[in-house]
Amino acid sequence: VKVRADVVDPRFGWGSAKHGMVGKVHSIDGEKCKVDFDELSSYWTALVSEMEVVESGPATSGSLKVGDKVKVRADVAKPRFGW
Repeated sequence: VKVRADVVDPRFGWGSAKHGMVGKVHSIDGEKCKVDFDELSSYWTALVSEMEVVESGPATSGSLKVGDKVKVRADVAKPRFGW
């Protein structure tokens, strides 16, 4: 997911999040959600209505299955959980 382009001031603030960052929904609680952005060290809170689903891009857990052959993308200098 990412923040919708028309959202200027998210209800809970930007913190270290920025437009264009893509993350994974960690949890949903009513109208609020917590998003896991690789660039941030903790979950970011937003209104569900402020977010939009990203249809294409890097592989997601739903697009991979056990047994798939994968490699680290060339633009990843340091994997999130180390080498």
